[in-house]
Amino acid sequence: MSAKAPTASMPRSRSVSSRRTVSAKKSGARKRAASAKVASSKSRGVSPGKAGFLLKFRAADSSYGVTRGTVKAISDALGLTETQVVHIALSKLADEVLPAYEPDDGPLTQEQLAALRRDAKERLAKGEVLSRQSLFG
Repeated sequence: MSAKAPTASMPRSRSVSSRRTVSAKKSGARKRAASAKVASSKSRGVSPGKAGFLLKFRAADSSYGVTRGTVKAISDALGLTETQVVHIALSKLADEVLPAYEPDDGPLTQEQLAALRRDAKERLAKGEVLSRQSLFG
């Protein structure tokens, strides 16, 4: 049967159903593409639904940014990908900027100091000093 344009004698439902088939094929292709994207993101270790990160390189190297050429040169020198170079740089910056531990409660109170002094007085050795050494003078 040759492909003909729909005419008045052809049933209208046939052309509608063929349109549905085409749209169903397109939606199936979209679903397959989406599942392929999720599968590829799983193999890269990226969780689905997480947005990427756009990095805009500078036109010239400065203390606040680098050019793409600089990142490429670093990646070639280290044998890493450009993405790995960026992750290492951000990790080192995090080590410098973010605190390694939670802040404490501040200086000791007078009561805490007195308790420590009492405890030290009880635990330290008593008697005559036999010899004394000093690191500073």
